[in-house]
Amino acid sequence: MPWSRQIRSRVSRLAIDTEPPTLPGVFLDRGAYRPGVRRPDADSRAYDVMDLALRCGVQLLARGAAAVDVESAVHAAAMTLGLEHVEVDVTYNALWVSAVVDGYPIATSRVVRQGAPDYQRLTRVHQLLTDIVDGDVGLVQAQARMAEIESGRRAHGSRVTLLANGVLAGSVAASLGSGWLVALAAALTGVAIIWLSERLAGPRVPVFFLAGTGGALAVAVTVALTIAEIDVRPSLVVAAGIVVLLPSVALVGSVRDALVGFPLTATGRALDATIIVIGIVTGVVAALAVATAADVGLAIIPAADVAPTPFVVRLAAGAMAAASAAVVYQAPWPMVGASLLVGGVGFAAGTVLTTYVHSTTFASGSAAVVIGMVAGLAAHRWRTLALVFVVPGILPLLPGLVLYRGSLLLTAGDTVEGLVVLLEAAVRMLALAAGALLGELLVSRRRQG
Repeated sequence: MPWSRQIRSRVSRLAIDTEPPTLPGVFLDRGAYRPGVRRPDADSRAYDVMDLALRCGVQLLARGAAAVDVESAVHAAAMTLGLEHVEVDVTYNALWVSAVVDGYPIATSRVVRQGAPDYQRLTRVHQLLTDIVDGDVGLVQAQARMAEIESGRRAHGSRVTLLANGVLAGSVAASLGSGWLVALAAALTGVAIIWLSERLAGPRVPVFFLAGTGGALAVAVTVALTIAEIDVRPSLVVAAGIVVLLPSVALVGSVRDALVGFPLTATGRALDATIIVIGIVTGVVAALAVATAADVGLAIIPAADVAPTPFVVRLAAGAMAAASAAVVYQAPWPMVGASLLVGGVGFAAGTVLTTYVHSTTFASGSAAVVIGMVAGLAAHRWRTLALVFVVPGILPLLPGLVLYRGSLLLTAGDTVEGLVVLLEAAVRMLALAAGALLGELLVSRRRQG
């Protein structure tokens, strides 16, 4: 063989040995992580690698990450740290991984029993996975960092989170055009709803009843304002309370999983979200029925019948709602500022589009595309998943007032019209989640190109 051909052959073999392994499966190429060059530690066991990869996946899944990102995370960590022939399976509340070691297949699994949004931990796990893939940390260092993440404190204490829920509710009401009195009432109601939910929460109290209690409490405050005959829009208190209670993380996650091709996790998350939404509507309808029996007339006062709120005030309130949601979801303070920007841009886009487009659903979905694009850029800047900015960003656009209107129609006996309005709210929420995903894809394609 000529010497030039020998050199080319050695170079090609070297390139093959150092390139990242080919991704098996159908969905792994759509995830957020790619395996790096294999770097097995000499003294590591296969089980240790699988355990670390699964722990990373459990944290992501419990914090609301999309199933495709969870699958790619476990796969990338296991492959980079030395395993071969890795296969990963993600279900709604469990992870399973297998590999071939010395010619023998091995497998292990983990169950995700309970999870809550914690964007600080999600961000730290994402950064750990990025460092593993880039070759900056080995197995031992990764295990130490993972233990620190799992045992670390939350970004915000319970009092700060409770206050943030109040600011969130008040900001949502203000973004809908309420005055300061209704915004204050909504803020106090938001604090009361979360405080009561935390006191009632327990292993034997299903979330359905917690959501119903919150919805009923919001209606009770509205009844009080109506009886006081104050010239305000008390219905916005219910709308703000509904937005606080809505399962935004589960909603976004279910739509993403359904669109990417994970029907099992999508169904599980969608069922969770549906149960909470039905619980909210049930609580609102029950409280409205009691109010009607007590001869208290409740109605939705159109925005045109009260003093208009300046757009600048509504824009600031929408941005503040997104920032407050980021605090509720335990995002670090620097990312709260980025959520403020994402929420403001999204709210402005939604308001402008609603003015010029007759379809509110199309306007909401288009605004969500803008939110997804800005969130994707912010995620690249802060080294985290776009989910951290998407969920707070779309929250000011959630149709809390539409859900209240549908509940009011059901109470009045107009079942068909009430169900149609509730269906409209559901479609709008789906449009928000799908639009945000499209925006992320547009930005990610551009960056990759």
